[in-house]
Amino acid sequence: DYVTGAGETRTLALPDGSTVILGPRSAIALHYAGRERAVALLEGEAFFTVVHDAAHGFSVTAARAVVRDIGTAFDVRLAGAGVAVAVKEGMVGISWPGRGALVRLASGQQWAVDGASGREQRGEVDPAGVGAWTSGHLVLDGMTLADAVRTLGRYYAGTVLTHGLERARVPMGGVYDLHRPKEALEAISALHGGRVVSLPAGLLLVLPGPGAGAVPVFWKNFSASR
Repeated sequence: DYVTGAGETRTLALPDGSTVILGPRSAIALHYAGRERAVALLEGEAFFTVVHDAAHGFSVTAARAVVRDIGTAFDVRLAGAGVAVAVKEGMVGISWPGRGALVRLASGQQWAVDGASGREQRGEVDPAGVGAWTSGHLVLDGMTLADAVRTLGRYYAGTVLTHGLERARVPMGGVYDLHRPKEALEAISALHGGRVVSLPAGLLLVLPGPGAGAVPVFWKNFSASR
């Protein structure tokens, strides 16, 4: 129902008074029917501020994860085949196929799951940093190099190619300016001993350091025309 282009963020008022800030190269679909308020994150990232209504549940589906609101503000990001969730205020419950118990997150907590392996990671995060991208700053609080490049690529007007990043799994930190995505890509790549190569037609090739592996991967930015 809603889609954004490269570097574009969009604030949407949902039918129930809740709001969603849609990140660049992102898309959502609304499914409001009966007693259920449901949103599907199809691509990218979105920050939700939910009006709690005990009689009408609110859920966000991203890949195979279902995030259910318990009166809160939270961020949901598609990370490759997986999902990452961070809570700014309140609490959420998350279900994932094959997982018996719900994952419950309170303010200042984050959780991510790898879609291929099912491996989960859970940790603490500064609540003030959750959704910081809505004000133009990317806060890398435990994000891997591959996820950071994928996220920054949504802010870059061209296409980002990567080579070997899937093995660079060391958690990263730092704050970067989303208004200057190329410079941010160059900075985080340099921290890992890698580099960014500029190619014709707005292409960027991100190469990791020698210890990150060398299995080729192609990642193309989401297009608003899809």
